[in-house]
Amino acid sequence: MSSLADSYLMFGSMLIWLSLTDETIRKNYEDYGHPDGRQEISMGIALPRWIVEAQNNIWVLGVYGLLFGISLPAMVVCSFQIISRPFSLCRAWV
Repeated sequence: MSSLADSYLMFGSMLIWLSLTDETIRKNYEDYGHPDGRQEISMGIALPRWIVEAQNNIWVLGVYGLLFGISLPAMVVCSFQIISRPFSLCRAWV
């Protein structure tokens, strides 16, 4: 084993020993599932603020509706027609 692997194994076994012997760490592990105590988790969506604002929700929904409701199905249908038939209506758009 290399010295890096040995030190990693020693550090891991030291943490296990501490979590079993120290009462504070053991209590934290039993209560919160982590020896350091409660771990704060913050989740969010990385969107620009103007997308999430209330006055823009109609515009955002409209753009998504046009994009995923009309444009995406039209592109799928045209690509299927281009693949399936050599002379299709969508061939002129390409």
